[in-house]
Amino acid sequence: MNRRRLALALARSAPLIVVGVAILVLGSVVAVLFLAAGQLHPVLRSIFVGSLTGFFVLPFGLLVVQVLRDLRAPSLANGAVVIERARAQRLFEAVAAGASHLGLGEPRNLWISSGFEITAVARGRRYELVIGLPVLDVVDERELKALTAFELALSFSGDPVAAGAYRAGRRLAAIAGGFSNRSGVAPSIAIIVAAGCAALLDLPAVAKERLAFAQREASRLTSDTDLADARVRVSMYATHANEVFWPDIIARHAKNPEPPDAISQLRALSRSALAPEDRLRSFNLAKAELAMEDATLPAERTDTARASDMLMREIAPALTEAFDKAWRASVADAWTKLHRDAAASLDELSRLETLYDQDRLTAPEAWRRLELIAAHRGEDIALPLFKDWVASNPGDARAALVTGRALLKAGSPEGSTLLRHAIDLDERYVVEACALLAQDLVAQGRADDAKPYVEQRDRTLAAQMAALAERVKDRSLKVLPHGLGEHELRSLTEHIGHFPMVSAVTLARRDVSLLPTYPCLVLGVRFSRSWRWLHGEKVRDVLGQLCAVPLEGQVIAFNLDSFRPPKELQGPPAVEIYRAPAIPRSVRLARWGRRAQNGLVAIGVGLVVLIVVLNRDCFPDCFADISAALVFGPIVVAVNVLLLSGAPDTAARRATAFVASAFFAGMLFFGGAFILLFPVAIVALLRAPMTRRTLTWVAGMGPLAFAIGWFVTRV
Repeated sequence: MNRRRLALALARSAPLIVVGVAILVLGSVVAVLFLAAGQLHPVLRSIFVGSLTGFFVLPFGLLVVQVLRDLRAPSLANGAVVIERARAQRLFEAVAAGASHLGLGEPRNLWISSGFEITAVARGRRYELVIGLPVLDVVDERELKALTAFELALSFSGDPVAAGAYRAGRRLAAIAGGFSNRSGVAPSIAIIVAAGCAALLDLPAVAKERLAFAQREASRLTSDTDLADARVRVSMYATHANEVFWPDIIARHAKNPEPPDAISQLRALSRSALAPEDRLRSFNLAKAELAMEDATLPAERTDTARASDMLMREIAPALTEAFDKAWRASVADAWTKLHRDAAASLDELSRLETLYDQDRLTAPEAWRRLELIAAHRGEDIALPLFKDWVASNPGDARAALVTGRALLKAGSPEGSTLLRHAIDLDERYVVEACALLAQDLVAQGRADDAKPYVEQRDRTLAAQMAALAERVKDRSLKVLPHGLGEHELRSLTEHIGHFPMVSAVTLARRDVSLLPTYPCLVLGVRFSRSWRWLHGEKVRDVLGQLCAVPLEGQVIAFNLDSFRPPKELQGPPAVEIYRAPAIPRSVRLARWGRRAQNGLVAIGVGLVVLIVVLNRDCFPDCFADISAALVFGPIVVAVNVLLLSGAPDTAARRATAFVASAFFAGMLFFGGAFILLFPVAIVALLRAPMTRRTLTWVAGMGPLAFAIGWFVTRV
């Protein structure tokens, strides 16, 4: 218990520990550098201190701030909305009934989300509760009270140290889950801190202890059977939604340019009975997930009113509509790409069908045709074609895997045979095939029979990860033609296109001895010169993100702009698959102009601060004089014009920003020593207007703005 108390204290103090370590590191480095600076001439000392502040202290401080930000748990507002008590009085009363059983009060805030969840989050001495709207469709009021009591008992009741450890574990898991698509120094440090705290807390033991305690406490409010039925029922629908609903809705609507009303359809699923075969499968999977071996299949809901109807009938439709809109907005960009890919694959299928009719298909094209038929016409139509392919190509491990997976989904026992055949044929499919076999056995209620496949999957995965790591360490580079299909190349180039700093990419396939059937693709990457100079420390992170492409096999990226770039990726058999489109000179000049305009904003703010500081002794008399308005007024107006004339880059915004830049040009040119900053204003003028009308306006207003800038220096 003492060890757990210490681990909990460390987990809670992680941000303070990070700050303390950062202060020690920064203080040590700065102390050493300042001792060295003391040996310099006073003029050189000032330059040295300024450079130290700009190139070390400020970036290091920013890094610490980023780490502290990443150590904060995700906001509940990202996926839920707060419900006012007046709009859901009965729901608050039901939650309070479950909480009062544990001696807890009402939640500070009650949130409603669009998922299958009931989660309690500590907020000071109180808590906030998140309830998924689909959960309210699945359970009745009595079950909701039991689930609420169970959740609150997990996180807040009983031994305060164990409850605090459980809450800390959840928080650390939420923090780690936010880094799935991020890279960089700050997230890496944050995830290391979170993982270290999790290891100290011994989270598996804490979770097991808290689950047993919560089961006992919540069962006092109802019965063990009712609580188990409620937990299993919610897990069944959540499992079915993840396995069937979401893949199906994406496949059915991918051809539509707009996303569907997914949350409305999810609620409809939650309010309907599952098909008998789906119900039994989901029950077995839920029972295994919850580790409730003695659970029984919950009875079908007939006449019992659902919690959503009883507790929030008036606001549920509005919430559903709001969640639909939020979901569409969140997936808008991804859906556009999905729709574009669906249209491209339909065109590809049409072309392959023409070649099939002419009997001109190659073997890779024939297999690709079957994949596209399954994607667009359904696996039930493609399944006979898959089976024919496997019969005529018994040594094709990939075909055996795909066909076995489709047969398992269709409920055919032949799928298990084909998956085991794929395991024997190719070691790269062992992990996926074992996972499918284990999941199918668990879904049949044969969890014990699934254990050998789980163990084989884990052993193989560990061996494969070690082999892949060894392939990365191997510095010898013998390359072959990449061998990717047209659709795979299209997917890869689209992925690379999301990185504007990449100027060119070559591709080859590495000849490897470890896992030879598992392809190793090698990318040779060149970056734009300006980005490389300004962000050279981010090259490694970008190379890692480029490798996260949805292709079968391992992807490794090399920097061709390094001191000793690999020559093997600069010529055949490596081929250039991507080159960034040439940026017109006018666009490049406009970009530099906008950067300079941002610099003028900083100069304007700095001038205002400088004037105030230099005239602080005569406050407020000199600031009430008309000359103060004549100085401050134009500068403040010009700064605000530049701030508001950024994106979108329209002709009108360019024209107003050009005139404001002309004002700064006049002020800096006639401003004595400030003429050293005059080149910034000249560069800012490179963002010129684009239309005849704006050019005419600028021709008249530009000289006037320049004259006003001169006038300000004479006031």
